[in-house]
Amino acid sequence: MNINGALDHFPPLSAGRQLLATTLALVAMTTCCHRAISQDFAIVTCERAYVVDEEDAIVQQLTTFSTVDIIDPGEPWLLVKTDTGKQGWIRRELVHMSTEFDDITEDNSAAIREILEIARNAEVLRSEGEYDRSVAQMKSALKKIENTFGTDNTGYAWLLAYLVPQQLDAEDTVGASATLKQAEKIFRDLGELQSLHAADLFNVKAILAGYKVIRTQPSPIISRHC
Repeated sequence: MNINGALDHFPPLSAGRQLLATTLALVAMTTCCHRAISQDFAIVTCERAYVVDEEDAIVQQLTTFSTVDIIDPGEPWLLVKTDTGKQGWIRRELVHMSTEFDDITEDNSAAIREILEIARNAEVLRSEGEYDRSVAQMKSALKKIENTFGTDNTGYAWLLAYLVPQQLDAEDTVGASATLKQAEKIFRDLGELQSLHAADLFNVKAILAGYKVIRTQPSPIISRHC
């Protein structure tokens, strides 16, 4: 079994190129407002994920909200380049693709990646027990989205879902409840409650429902297929 928990062999690059062509065609047919960007990227949605080489050696460890450039997409592996310039493979189910967000365009992709880096730092602070600073950092990321893109988008609601456990760690149950309601309303108003991006919303609803004010452990990190 390889480091990312799979038994699959690496897909040939030719298959990845065929999948890329198919994906771009489907995006063009099904999305009226999404424009292809010069460099598609992936967003890590797990607490911890690994980029590995063909021998399954670890190239780089990544954390939630890390972004990587997609060199060649495929199933179940993506060939990517990290922010340090290292290349390797990462499991497809450990990330969200930029092509899955209709609001990401050529003009705003750099700004979105800057916002995601702020969100990544918030999760790092949380893992270090800096709960108040983690909340403040995530709110800073949300403010940047609001100022640049507004609040009526799935990206804003998605980050709100990640803010809830951070607020619980800071023992702000009132704030966490309000944040959860706001995220759910945005997804509902957009008709996106059944979308991929709303999956974390149901995770945090369960976390909030079972939360105890007196606790000995941080509330669970949101993760998908980790």
